[in-house]
Amino acid sequence: MLNELDAPLEYTHLSGKEKTFGLPFQGLVGAEKVRSERVVFLYRDPRDTVVSAFHQMTSRKKYSLTKKLRLKIRGRMPPFDLEGFVKSPGFGIERIIFFNLTCAANLDAFAVSYENMRRDPVNTLQSILAYLEQDVAEERIRAVVEDHTIEKMRQREKDGTYRSNMLGPTDPTNPNSFKARKGKVGGWRSEMNEATKEFAEAMLLKHDYFSRMNLLLEN
Repeated sequence: MLNELDAPLEYTHLSGKEKTFGLPFQGLVGAEKVRSERVVFLYRDPRDTVVSAFHQMTSRKKYSLTKKLRLKIRGRMPPFDLEGFVKSPGFGIERIIFFNLTCAANLDAFAVSYENMRRDPVNTLQSILAYLEQDVAEERIRAVVEDHTIEKMRQREKDGTYRSNMLGPTDPTNPNSFKARKGKVGGWRSEMNEATKEFAEAMLLKHDYFSRMNLLLEN
């Protein structure tokens, strides 16, 4: 949507990608490049993030036999069960908690939650564009929001409209292989078993996650 609205943004995960793949959190990668820039920080409930990451790693990402062997030897292959993935130091929820807290503490950024974007996309996009000093008519923003529902984006993936391997299903018969998967807030509740939910809650409490995020973002 931001691309459609001509927002002057570049996108990064600050996670190191392949260099830190499957390793416990070791700090932001490339943050020094954005310290002097105008930054928008999009974050999400770690429970939903880790479920999304699980499907990205197990249903969307392709591993050659050579890569599988290399990752297994190094102990960096993602678990292919959700409970194991959530609990994994190299992929799971604690890694995401560390990442979000570190971003909130170290980036001089305009913070936007995924939950607010889903709840009120028009006003959230307006606030991002205002921060970027972009004057865009509300009517245009509403039209772009209407054109980018989860259902419409998923259909474009099916049709191959995006012409990109990054924005298409790896297996059209597997709904979890779509980039636009469900787009739900709180979808983790229906995907995690009770043991996994308890572990996730324990990690959030261990790091006092929500209180610390609120405090860091307020400052």
